[in-house]
Amino acid sequence: MTKQERLHLTMPPNTKEAIDEIQTRIGAGSMTEVIRRALSLLDTVTKEEKQGKRLLLRDKDGSEIEVKFI
Repeated sequence: MTKQERLHLTMPPNTKEAIDEIQTRIGAGSMTEVIRRALSLLDTVTKEEKQGKRLLLRDKDGSEIEVKFI
């Protein structure tokens, strides 16, 4: 079994509210799952960007916007 570490996070109320809203929207079982999935997405996207790839969102009408992570 993988060793787990417990973290204590301090965040402003609006950040906690955002996590709660995302948890409900995606049906995540916990705040930990939301944060874990967000980190996984950020990790994947930033690795791909480093290789010159871009993340695009395409609307139903075919228009696209590029998503940039700072």
